[in-house]
Amino acid sequence: MYIGFKIVKEFEILPSDTNISVALEVMEEKSLWKVLVSDADNVIGYVRKDALKKLCLNGGHKNLSLANVVRRDISIVAPEAEIEIIADMMATMYLSLVCVADKDGKIMGYVTHHEMLRLLSEYGGYGTGDERLVVEVNANRRGIVYEISGVICNTKKDILAINTFTIPEGVLIVIHVASEDVRAIRDILIERGYKLVTAQNYQNAW
Repeated sequence: MYIGFKIVKEFEILPSDTNISVALEVMEEKSLWKVLVSDADNVIGYVRKDALKKLCLNGGHKNLSLANVVRRDISIVAPEAEIEIIADMMATMYLSLVCVADKDGKIMGYVTHHEMLRLLSEYGGYGTGDERLVVEVNANRRGIVYEISGVICNTKKDILAINTFTIPEGVLIVIHVASEDVRAIRDILIERGYKLVTAQNYQNAW
């Protein structure tokens, strides 16, 4: 999945010399929780509405511009960047916001930690109204996803999402199936020697 499909497209870019009270008025008027901040036409960071409100309430805003309060923990990526890569980059570099720009450098939108968590939740198959199967396999075994997918497809059920998680015992393969009843699939997999697990299998592991 490409990040360009899931960005926040309603945004405002204000010059860094904008007074914070003016910026807050813009945010109130346009119902924005944050604005991007630019310097010489380059986006350098962002400010949050709650931070500006706090400064204004404390009376320390008269001579402050966005340059004084801008958060610079951002990066800029292309719309074709993959969600997993952006999520890893945000975690590794401690980024709160990532802007997305086209090939000419024009900002198209952004994604924050909040949006990224929603994206990863969706990416993992949450909220699809499906049933989930969890299979523990040896980390060195190859072709396992292909084999399990074949079993599920032969039962005429659709696979909505497949995710893998590494654990000390091996790898967990989580399959979201478009069905309210996966007992038949479960029985076939068990019959073929697959180890289907639930949280109860790991009560002594955490």
